[in-house]
Amino acid sequence: MCGINVLIHDNNENNEEIEFPDWLKRRGPDSVQRVTLTAATKSNITQRITLQSSVLNMRRELVQQPVCIQQDVYLAWNGEVYQTIGNDDSDTISDSYASEESDTNLVAGMIRQCMQEQNENQDADMAAAIVETFARLVNAAYALVVVTPSAIYYARDAFGRRSLLLANSDASSREPSWQLSSVSTGATRIWKEVEPGKLHVYQLDTQSTSSVDIVPSIPFPLLPAPFNCQPLTCMTDASMQLEQRLLQAVRRRVSSHNAVSVLFSGGLDSAVLAAMVLQVLAPEQSTLTLVNVCFVDDDVESHTAIVAADTLAARASYHDLQQRFPRHVIHLLESRVSWTEIQQHTPHIQQLAYPKSCSVMDLNIGTALWFAGRACPNRLIISGLGADELMGGYGRHRKAYMQGGAARLRNELDLDLERIWERNLGRDDRVLSDTAHEARFPFLDPHVVCYLKEIPLDLVCDYGLPPGQGDKRILRLVAERLGLPAASIAVKRAIQFGSRMSHVSDKHRYGSRRLATRTDTCSSAR
Repeated sequence: MCGINVLIHDNNENNEEIEFPDWLKRRGPDSVQRVTLTAATKSNITQRITLQSSVLNMRRELVQQPVCIQQDVYLAWNGEVYQTIGNDDSDTISDSYASEESDTNLVAGMIRQCMQEQNENQDADMAAAIVETFARLVNAAYALVVVTPSAIYYARDAFGRRSLLLANSDASSREPSWQLSSVSTGATRIWKEVEPGKLHVYQLDTQSTSSVDIVPSIPFPLLPAPFNCQPLTCMTDASMQLEQRLLQAVRRRVSSHNAVSVLFSGGLDSAVLAAMVLQVLAPEQSTLTLVNVCFVDDDVESHTAIVAADTLAARASYHDLQQRFPRHVIHLLESRVSWTEIQQHTPHIQQLAYPKSCSVMDLNIGTALWFAGRACPNRLIISGLGADELMGGYGRHRKAYMQGGAARLRNELDLDLERIWERNLGRDDRVLSDTAHEARFPFLDPHVVCYLKEIPLDLVCDYGLPPGQGDKRILRLVAERLGLPAASIAVKRAIQFGSRMSHVSDKHRYGSRRLATRTDTCSSAR
């Protein structure tokens, strides 16, 4: 993982004065480097391009960034490659997640090879080479920047799992005229999330941006055969196939690690992922840490007596996991955070969340995630994000089904998945990466996503059953088979409520949850 910061600035500025921002160092404490190029434009004003990059090393070998692809062409890569397709005509998918080769070197080599196969001018070669490389990255999570003297190329994967933000400044501003960063510099400028699933090209001469869609070379394998059986058997069979796909998704993300943390509420999603991580990790030779966070008031009684609902659920699921995997090393880490600590870090968390709309909900979620990430002892964090959006886990999904049936529910689920980059993933990446951690999302593995989007919704959820049973029904059957009785009937609780973050925050900032909802802004928290 890495932090990325690209600035276009006047040539008369001293390059040494462009310091590495603190957020860049926090995201990547193992290496912080930069390169500066002179922009090739027709303007009388000479401009320079500075690319800064930091690295959080997740492999055996540390590869410093930016990486030189060829003369005056540099790559900054923040991501993981799980599967690629070869450049021959076989359409064979290769697993790359278990390789010790750096993903950065892999991607740089793929771009370099594609460029050598092109016969046009450099800029045309570069755009075509990057698009072709993306087409071969059939299963990857990333934010990428390639800088040349004449253009800057940048992209995020289709789901937007790695943050990348863009800001422009007018001529009178003292800020850099154009900036691309993993994290914003705050609300003094207008920042926006880079749209995922596209290659964006900023031409320095014309100061214009164009975009092209990124399309994988081949579609993902879906169902091997139609389901033609009775409803109960169908859902059971469907859940078994989901279990196989999800286990492989977990394996791709943790197999090269022997110490893993899971953001652990004790609920359905996190418990299933924890069990699958344990299936992948070697017994007695690796460690799984289940990280749970609880927010309390400053008084002594709260510190000792108050227990969040998520903590109680975590203890129950932790017991089930111990029974199911007695030879594995499993730790339940309960982190308790006081109101005083929340106040100390609120301005910092607000800046990380920006440009996400500064609502009470965003601040509470961001705060819960930041403190949970801070407590994780391992660099690799597994998150259950995406399960609710794919399998109807929110209350609004049940409402959509009751009002408009399966068609209305499908539209709601598709909309949730389409906007997950803007509503969740950018913010979550900025918040969790700030404490030198990398979050990975098995539910957003393309094989899992494609499978759940293609099978009939009556094999995914059953809203004839009450909450805790009918929502995400297909995943509850998986939990039952994995030996997780507590999690299999757990009712959905959002992290800000299950951790008591909303309770403590709303009480101190607004007097009550009702007043907080009316205010719906975190301006008073500044």
